[in-house]
Amino acid sequence: MALHYEKFQRDYVLLFATRIFRMIGYGMLAIVFFNNLFYKGITEWQASWIQTGIVAGDIVISLFLTTRADKLGRINTLMMGALLKLITGLIYAEAESHLILLISGILGVISVTGG
Repeated sequence: MALHYEKFQRDYVLLFATRIFRMIGYGMLAIVFFNNLFYKGITEWQASWIQTGIVAGDIVISLFLTTRADKLGRINTLMMGALLKLITGLIYAEAESHLILLISGILGVISVTGG
């Protein structure tokens, strides 16, 4: 099956352009996230532990939710993930303690890459 580039040229350009803009947005999100932590007085060492907790927590919570999505119901699973993101986002907006941010990052479903 051959791709007919000429026929779908506009679609390919839009697809790649939106992908590029999305990656730029995700990259900027990481910069804004860490600038926000530094603005709150979090040191680089503490920010690195927060990032480690976010990645570890994201792996565990995402694995838990995805392996039980059929049993819990897909809509319920999506709602739980969204609720965890909401709670974690509110905590990150208000908290200034690196320990609270670390615990919230581990238990919440967030990612500094926007995923």
